[in-house]
Amino acid sequence: MKCRLVLFLLLLSAPSAGLGDFLRRILAPALDVMEEALGAGVAATLKETYGVEENHPELVQWAQAIFERVANQGQRASNFRLTVVPQNFINAFAVPGGHIFVTTGLLKKVSSDDELAAVLGHEIGHIDARHSMNSMEHQVLWQLIAREMKKRDQKELATAIQIFAVFKGLRYSRQNEQEADLYGARYAAQAGYNPVGMQSFLEILSQEKDGDPHGLGVALMSHPPTPRRVEYARNYQNQFSPEVLSRPLQRTRPGVFNPKMATGSQVRSTAVLSASRVETAPEIIASFDFSSSSEWPGVAHGFSLHGDIGLFGLEEKKGKTVQRIQTIGREKTISLKTQEIELRHSGEYVVRQGLDADLLEGKAFLRFRLENPSQILLEEAMVLSEPGAGLELRFRMKTPSGRLKLEFGLLDARGKAFFEGPVVEYQGF
Repeated sequence: MKCRLVLFLLLLSAPSAGLGDFLRRILAPALDVMEEALGAGVAATLKETYGVEENHPELVQWAQAIFERVANQGQRASNFRLTVVPQNFINAFAVPGGHIFVTTGLLKKVSSDDELAAVLGHEIGHIDARHSMNSMEHQVLWQLIAREMKKRDQKELATAIQIFAVFKGLRYSRQNEQEADLYGARYAAQAGYNPVGMQSFLEILSQEKDGDPHGLGVALMSHPPTPRRVEYARNYQNQFSPEVLSRPLQRTRPGVFNPKMATGSQVRSTAVLSASRVETAPEIIASFDFSSSSEWPGVAHGFSLHGDIGLFGLEEKKGKTVQRIQTIGREKTISLKTQEIELRHSGEYVVRQGLDADLLEGKAFLRFRLENPSQILLEEAMVLSEPGAGLELRFRMKTPSGRLKLEFGLLDARGKAFFEGPVVEYQGF
């Protein structure tokens, strides 16, 4: 048997393109028939080995909702199935037949729904492109798996170490990975997410070490996220329209993100990240005291005008100098923007701003925009005022450095509001 297998492998790796194509045509019908059965068998083995997440149903439901939106963009939406496995290492992988696996470690690591959508789209792309089944070396391994399946019933198959060991040997080529990255960004965009999630997750993953004690993270995870893959993902974004790339990052993960919903066409993001962290003494990164005015009458030094025309003034309230912003006539959107603030540490930040609003219509708002040193948007979010409360935004920066821009003012409002100087604090990692 071993001699026949070696001969078969030599034939498959023969340099003759005609011979390879001929063998592919011969194997294709059989592989189409067995793909579903093979996938079911391997999926059963993986579930038995790694388990199925049952302790966090809300997390599974969140992932399933995103998965269904993305899977509907695939070439065979009805056949895709998602399984969340309760493992802390970060990984996702695809099994022929439409089975997608993702670990709870990955679900907790992504910083937005958009990143998870891109990851799931990546794995769906592997299946749609038939990367495993179309690889001639993989086809031989699937033949071996099929032989094992004929010997065992489904119950025994769940613990078939031979099958598991064979499956762990499968690898994707770099070309396969780049193609799947493109699928991931495209499917995410078609599902209504921002395709920049593909690039941002690869950047996050490039900083991680493999934490899978069983080795599955190395064996089944596509090629590691090399700088070239990140660069390709960045270049993919050129195919999307500015409208798609400006979509607000969505954050609805239960227990980690605390969304504050807002309305109005000018709101680009309505989510506030509230991630767990190691408690440290807060460090003030930047603060604005409105002690002097700029060249614009009534506007504090260091701020620039944005939006409609309005009235501005620096006034004393309760021992503090505050910035007054007031509309003229009908509802207006008026705001002031800060100069760029440099952030030099990864970790969690909070932006706070005191507010005293007297509005007949609309809301006061605070918004931030976070970019990396290459001016690529990492995150953008807004919070709207509530009666008797100040404004507060939290975010976690996963890169070692970044550039923060703040904006505050009135949104579709009529009336006036008094803003204290915003303060940016570093909360620790």
